Amino acid sequence: MTTTKPMTAEESRRYVDDARAERRQVRDQLDTESAELASLTERLGSGDSSVDLGELARLRLIVADLDTLATACDRKVNLAARDAVTDNPDIAEALAPIIQEALGGVPVIVTTERPTRLRAGLPAVVLVQRRFSQRDNRTGELSGRVVVHYMRSAHHTPLTPERWREALPERTQAQPDHDGEPLTYELGNGFVDRIPLRVTGALPWLPVIAGEPSAGDWSTFVQGCVRAAVSKIDGRDRQGQRRWRARIDVSRKDVQVISDDTDNEGVRTRTIEAVLHATKGSDLLERSDTVRLVREAAEASVGTSFPLVGRLAAVEVSALAPMARGPMPMTVRLSGISQRPTR
Repeated sequence: MTTTKPMTAEESRRYVDDARAERRQVRDQLDTESAELASLTERLGSGDSSVDLGELARLRLIVADLDTLATACDRKVNLAARDAVTDNPDIAEALAPIIQEALGGVPVIVTTERPTRLRAGLPAVVLVQRRFSQRDNRTGELSGRVVVHYMRSAHHTPLTPERWREALPERTQAQPDHDGEPLTYELGNGFVDRIPLRVTGALPWLPVIAGEPSAGDWSTFVQGCVRAAVSKIDGRDRQGQRRWRARIDVSRKDVQVISDDTDNEGVRTRTIEAVLHATKGSDLLERSDTVRLVREAAEASVGTSFPLVGRLAAVEVSALAPMARGPMPMTVRLSGISQRPTR
């Protein structure tokens, strides 16, 4: 009986890279032959009787074969990426602080191997990522699969998929995805609850971003960053009724890039400036209060990563000359940090 030795992480990476290189080569050839076929077809359609019909037939066969081969290459890349073993649990690292906060400060250990023994001090979470992540090169977002192993004693409340959904913030795109294995198993003198997760849109502490944000992307970023933070500071009375909400509008034409620098390690820092028009949502607020509230809200987002922009590293909010009526104008300057791709 022949046994196959599992690939190491480095061997897995080379295999995936080779599969992707083969796919690029086939796709490039397909594009070249398809363009030539399109040119001959267009000439024939315009009445050019000098077109070589034998060449036309040959190109049709080649394009059909290359299209079939390209589909096979896509399949090969997908299977290689699915089965490759990683030594870089980047999705798990991105999720760890979110999970720790959602579960009330339970320790979270990130690894690439399934746990074989209980950890000291229960409950605890072992977050396992066995496979490579897939990265959106433009935005820096990661997708893939991880498994939560929630270690507990018999006295602790089990972590079920339903409890998981209730605990995590809405913004977390990590949904339970049953893989056929038992959701609870015994380990030593305790129990482990397994929650397999399908993750999309995860952002690491320093995202790798190849895309260039447009003015609209920057505007959406500024608006989303501040609006998300402002939503956390809704004023409420003692009965819990909402009393006000600051509303934020961002004018795209007022967004501009102030600086864009990359250091020797490939870390890129981009600073943008935008003019916001904040409208207070209640007579209980003074117009001048909106500047302070927006500043506090924006500063609370420092350290959070955003698609296309990276990790928010710094923020400054200052009031412009106030108008007698209408929204309160203010300037917001934000700095985002990301990693340039190495390949």
